[in-house]
Amino acid sequence: MLARQLPPMGVRQWSARLSPAQRDCCGGLAVPQAEAGSVLAAMQAARTVFRREARAIMTARQAPWPAALEEAVLRYQAAELGW
Repeated sequence: MLARQLPPMGVRQWSARLSPAQRDCCGGLAVPQAEAGSVLAAMQAARTVFRREARAIMTARQAPWPAALEEAVLRYQAAELGW
């Protein structure tokens, strides 16, 4: 079996598609340590940033926010993660 090359925009270069502000936002997120509390805190921080940024993008494009999807995800996270 031959190994396939990664495309020019491979996994390690996804951040090239982000704006400088988006890269700064992601770079400001905490790096979790190898313990459950740290991982959960990092996940919560990422969730907060994602929702804030996604809402701004949707608003700027006059697109409707997927409220039903958001509610389902929040219910799932509350049930599974205790948030």
